[in-house]
Amino acid sequence: MATVVSITARPGDKLSDSALIDKFGEAKEHAGLLTKRLDDLKDEIKRRGLAGGELGESFELTVSSTSYDQLDTKAVKASMSAAWVAEHSRPVNRVSISAKRRPVLAAACSS
Repeated sequence: MATVVSITARPGDKLSDSALIDKFGEAKEHAGLLTKRLDDLKDEIKRRGLAGGELGESFELTVSSTSYDQLDTKAVKASMSAAWVAEHSRPVNRVSISAKRRPVLAAACSS
């Protein structure tokens, strides 16, 4: 069963800050539920050993595997001097945005 999610916040939309925050929070909630569902479906595909190429009614499954080396930054920092680490590091600015559902106030419910 498909769930339709209506998110209308686009550049130029005339939403108040409050409405924009609520749209963001709703979208995050939906994304979290969809991510959980996708993870569960992926786990089941792996459990069944589907290799890709199998057909559904509407989709064809593709499964790919990638191997790569990942640098163990904790080990590098432990092995190298603090000065070396500082010399080979670069600043990164990151903005994180989150929203959490506000509790329903008893006064708001009784009015």
